[in-house]
Amino acid sequence: MKKTLYLIGCLALLPAAEASTVLMDLSPVDSGTTGLNANGITPADVWGYDLMSWHGVWEKSALANQVAFSAGAVSLQVGGAASQNTGGNFAGLKFSLAPAAAPSALSFDIAKSSTWGSAQFECTYTCDIYGFAADGSSTVIGTWSLADAVDNLSSDGIHVSIDLNMGDASYDSYGLIFNAYKSGSQSGGMAASITNLQISGEMVPEPATASLGLIGLAAMLMRRRRG
Repeated sequence: MKKTLYLIGCLALLPAAEASTVLMDLSPVDSGTTGLNANGITPADVWGYDLMSWHGVWEKSALANQVAFSAGAVSLQVGGAASQNTGGNFAGLKFSLAPAAAPSALSFDIAKSSTWGSAQFECTYTCDIYGFAADGSSTVIGTWSLADAVDNLSSDGIHVSIDLNMGDASYDSYGLIFNAYKSGSQSGGMAASITNLQISGEMVPEPATASLGLIGLAAMLMRRRRG
């Protein structure tokens, strides 16, 4: 009997040690929804989106179609007609995870697709990740930015991993916003491709489920000993 209790005690420690890493693919699967909006994309906009439905916005009609989606990729451009240090072009997504999953990082690959116009054109790419409460209020849980993207990004691209600051909070759903804006005075433009968008986290076993499993194991072992 002592051996049985010892075994059960050891097994009770396993659920916490066996939390598994979960990867969720956030990459587009279709052409999404795009259009003109001078206000860009806000967290409130993302909260109102359908889950896993990509949305793209350009701030001026002169920037039309500079945001596009295809299977597995976000194409995010910014041209010289964009406002300087504000506005630009945006891509946004709302997503959710299983109740027992907590996100820990967002990762993606970003590569320069093309440039045009002045070689002195400057632009910045950013990504903000939000956690949404049930009432739609948002909290920033991760940020990333790449200044001077024309010079600092190549056609080979880079891999980006953003650690998420979850703290002790839990959220009803999540969202992300990419933004590309002009950061210099020169005309020109740049296009980038964002691929392999993934969210990672840990799936924590439910205590009740683990307890029931141990109870069943204990009962089985005791029956065998009696037999």
